[in-house]
Amino acid sequence: MKTKSFYHLPLSSLQWLLTGLFLGAIPLWFPLKSAVIFSFLGCLLWRFILERKGLKCPGLWTRCAVGAVGLLIIQGLYGTLIGLEAGMCLLLLLIALKVLEMRTEREFMLLAYLAFFILLTSLFFSQTLLICIYVSAVFVILTATVVQFTGGAAEGFRLRSLVPYTLLLVVQALPLIALLFIFLPRIKGGGLLQLNKPKTAQSGMSEQINPGSFAELAQNEEDAFRVDFPDDNMPPFDDLYWRAGVFAECHGLQWRADKRDREVMGRPRLTGPVVVQRISMEPHSGGWVYALDRPLSSNGPVTMTGGNVLTMSLPMEERLNLRVVSRLGNDQTPLTAAAREALTAVPSDLGDRTRQLVDSWLRKTQDPKELARLALAMFRQDNFRYTLSPGVYRENGFEEFLFERKLGFCEHYAAAFGTLMRMAGVPARMVAGYHGGEANPFTNYLIVRQADAHAWTELWIEGEGWVRYDPVDFINPLRVDADTPLAARRPANGNDTERIRSETNGPAFLQKLFRGARFGWDAVNFQWNLHIVSYDQASQRDFYRTLGIDTIFSWRLLVILLGGLLTVRGVVYAFVRQKPEKQERSLVLYRQFCRLLAKHGLERMPNEGPRDFAQRAVEVFPAEAARVSELFGLFIGWRYGRGASAAEIAGRLRELKRRLRGRKRAATTV
Repeated sequence: MKTKSFYHLPLSSLQWLLTGLFLGAIPLWFPLKSAVIFSFLGCLLWRFILERKGLKCPGLWTRCAVGAVGLLIIQGLYGTLIGLEAGMCLLLLLIALKVLEMRTEREFMLLAYLAFFILLTSLFFSQTLLICIYVSAVFVILTATVVQFTGGAAEGFRLRSLVPYTLLLVVQALPLIALLFIFLPRIKGGGLLQLNKPKTAQSGMSEQINPGSFAELAQNEEDAFRVDFPDDNMPPFDDLYWRAGVFAECHGLQWRADKRDREVMGRPRLTGPVVVQRISMEPHSGGWVYALDRPLSSNGPVTMTGGNVLTMSLPMEERLNLRVVSRLGNDQTPLTAAAREALTAVPSDLGDRTRQLVDSWLRKTQDPKELARLALAMFRQDNFRYTLSPGVYRENGFEEFLFERKLGFCEHYAAAFGTLMRMAGVPARMVAGYHGGEANPFTNYLIVRQADAHAWTELWIEGEGWVRYDPVDFINPLRVDADTPLAARRPANGNDTERIRSETNGPAFLQKLFRGARFGWDAVNFQWNLHIVSYDQASQRDFYRTLGIDTIFSWRLLVILLGGLLTVRGVVYAFVRQKPEKQERSLVLYRQFCRLLAKHGLERMPNEGPRDFAQRAVEVFPAEAARVSELFGLFIGWRYGRGASAAEIAGRLRELKRRLRGRKRAATTV
């Protein structure tokens, strides 16, 4: 009766494999439930302990029980076995069961390749630079695992020879990876790996603005977007207004987006200098697209709506990179009678005190600019305070804000100013977006955060068009709370380069060091996201055009692919190919010596060493015994120790060759 035998896996190889699986599952800790990851790591540890103690692997029924418990855990955590997260948990469960079952070489290699797959699935959830560096490092470790197992694990493959050989394989694959990344056709909307659907951040923008909407965002330090200026013409800080939405339906302190925006706003006619921006927006739940005030055109899946607003029809579920062209001047769109009527409409219940205030201004002047000056002077002189904590206003709290509490944030002042101007007969609208940004000192780009959310007002003035007014700039600096963004961008020296929000408290040196490290890492991440993660179909098409390629079926693309692959592969091979060792020159000369003797009738046996072969050569060529013995001695000395130089041996070999050739001619003559 035959007993079933299994391939005994070397313990060192198993340790490498379990380590690779463990490292490959670490990036899944955040997107998946921790209970699943703990269970997976527990199975890996279980198999390691069994192998370490020489115990048998779990039997069939034990593995079935583990699988059933795993299914119940996944179903309980996610409520389904279908979907990206639940599917990944199910895959981890199957791999864990295979680890507990693994006995053969074939199963080892299968798990090694599954470890590669598990590692790459972490990119479904995040493609940050840090994650990609980690994935690359673990990829090298898994490659070393396969090399160690297939290249002599049982004999104790040494780390000293394992590392160079593994790196050699990885370096040789890099040119192919680069060419595939650049030229492999991208699916629509696909970047590096765009299967992920990250949670969308709250942008702070909605279809209406209520008192307190922006005050809640002022302490949110999450990134909203980043922007750089390809032409190196970053506007001054005071001009960094990032437009997101326009609100034309007035309800006192509450403003709403007008559903008839195209009819009301009209087609924009922009003036002023042109500024080009490359904007990288973080995912958010709304359809707003941010751009420097005022946008003129943009690429990408966006449309221009009334009021110079860029929008998307669907929520932004992944990072979006856009190239936007803006003009910093006014929008000189003429107003129709219907538009003027809509843009001067106000609620009827604003209060008698407000009407009396506006009538007092109208008795002094009918000029829109003078009316705006009177309203702004009121904010500056009548003890209005700019604060993050204005409290809750009543439903019709317009007069409560103007005449009683006088506490508000940017949306309170912009809404009140716009309403007062409408009551005076001046067309007005409210604009929401962001103001300013934090300049990165390493590169020419800005980081705009949710805390930079801002609201301002635009007035339509005859002969000038829509003119921006920011009421909070006219508030008395002594009545600006220190914890507000306005206070942070109002330094004592007024220098634009110093208008950056303050860092955490601490020693000046450590604060500067921390800030420099943060900006440096952010600059690297920004370039990574801009050029690698966001390399999608549109980016690839633009790159093709720079090469004169109009379609993926172009012969130029084929030539570039083949030529680039061969060229880069040849360069890499020239640098990484194994150089012949110094002693190999002696083997070349020794083989020439053996061929010379064979030509004259003496063949070397396959397993015959130099000393044995020398004895036979002396017997066959007694006349040249001294020279033959000397040559063998030189070969042995040079190969196994210090001896003559290669030039000396080559000279002796040529001399022996001449003597043997002369001996052969003499024998032929006789």
